[in-house]
Amino acid sequence: MSKRVRTDGDLSKDNYSPSKFGGVVVSGNTAPPSSAPLPPHLRRKVKVSTSSLSKPLTHQYLRSMRGLNSSFLAHLLSSSQTLGPSASLVEPCLDYLSYTSDLSARYQQGERTSLLTFGSGDCGQLAHGIDSDSDLMCKAPKSVLDLHTASITKIGAGGLHNVAITSTGECYSWGCNDDGSVGRDGTEHLPLIVGGVGKLEGGDAGDCQSVVCGGGKAWFWGAYKDKEGKCFRDTRDPGMVKNKATEPWEIEGLEGVIDVKCGASFNAAVLEGGGCVTWGLGECGELGRKVGEMKDGEKYNMERIVREHITPAPVVFSGGGSRFVRRVGCGAYHILVITVEATSGGCGLWSSGLNNYGQLGLGDIENRTELNRVDLDGERVEDVDGGMHHSLCYTAEGGVYAWGRGDSGQLGIKDSCEVGYCETEPMPVALPGSVGRVKGVGAGSNHNLVFTTGNQVYSWGYGDMLALGHGKDRDENRPRIIKKVEGRVLMVAGGGQHSAIVVSK
Repeated sequence: MSKRVRTDGDLSKDNYSPSKFGGVVVSGNTAPPSSAPLPPHLRRKVKVSTSSLSKPLTHQYLRSMRGLNSSFLAHLLSSSQTLGPSASLVEPCLDYLSYTSDLSARYQQGERTSLLTFGSGDCGQLAHGIDSDSDLMCKAPKSVLDLHTASITKIGAGGLHNVAITSTGECYSWGCNDDGSVGRDGTEHLPLIVGGVGKLEGGDAGDCQSVVCGGGKAWFWGAYKDKEGKCFRDTRDPGMVKNKATEPWEIEGLEGVIDVKCGASFNAAVLEGGGCVTWGLGECGELGRKVGEMKDGEKYNMERIVREHITPAPVVFSGGGSRFVRRVGCGAYHILVITVEATSGGCGLWSSGLNNYGQLGLGDIENRTELNRVDLDGERVEDVDGGMHHSLCYTAEGGVYAWGRGDSGQLGIKDSCEVGYCETEPMPVALPGSVGRVKGVGAGSNHNLVFTTGNQVYSWGYGDMLALGHGKDRDENRPRIIKKVEGRVLMVAGGGQHSAIVVSK
């Protein structure tokens, strides 16, 4: 089976053409002792029902709830000390309720799901087979039959491969395995279980790597590729780092992980207590912290690569200080972080990394090596994701925003887009005929997916590889409803040249 060359192949990350596409223990923040007094008006008991949770995941849910409660208490006490009686508790309480809902959904068991994939499947990333043209190029959402008995709780769509986490804590992988991306032996285009990991809660796929988490730990397989196309892997041994991992490798020194996200060649983990760490290759500032060059002249500095790039370390916020990280989204070479603000209780959005098309949303095209605040006029960001050179988010107020590169319609805000078009600040995106409120977003390399509580799925952007699901290989400059989606939509994900939708049966 032939392997498609990835978009923008071996070009330097800082020199992508604007033409048409053709490419130590790390822990969370310290919380105050559990005996710290809670104001009387906040002492309402919250009952947690575990009747619908299976035993393997119950302790993980309760552990995450305990971490959340400790951090929430710390936030309330900090706000009270900073602002006194005038402190507003509405926003932090809304964030708390939203986060508990996320945890409940993450560990809820028993819901039967169907995985729908579409777009390019020339490397088996659609899991529909490789026997016919319709298997390799799927124009509309099509159910993956090999996963019809699974209950999928997380889906990660990578460059040319995917991972899916089930309610029983297993990981299925499939797609291109040239760089160890599927982490197992066996037929690569079939969804098969990855062994050598614990009971899992989350996972994601990057360009050539996969990362999963469970029980506070995380595992990696595959490879990180630098701008010259050389492979690197997770390890603490400088003699092993310039290689790939063909099976899961537990990430040393990383504890308290509750969620993971992948960029093209880097990863981010959200920790209990609101911490966030990154690791991988940070050539463009995508790690959200300053790191040294990978090379001294023409020679790789393996010790520095392991110490500063590969070893997980906390992100750094411009201006200093720590913040409670609620969620993380990753573009190919940039990171997007949602925080809960200690003073106002609102949700802040921060970004760092490659910014050649304004994908950081900071009003310019200068790269950043530390997280900087994105201005969204005070709206509370619910979730965020990034593509090759663009970003996408939605807010609690109902808004959808996009920024960065837009010359294939990725931003969804203009009827026609000239070569090199971009927006360096968040721009509102209109969803025609929308029913209900926005529930989730997913960014592919050069396209987007959004779904609502009314079970509508919208897509727009680069369409030559059929990843938009509208039946034609053409771009969509505005959001358009995907017609053939049945069932309650649970999540969406965009890959390099394909898309995935999970619905309940």
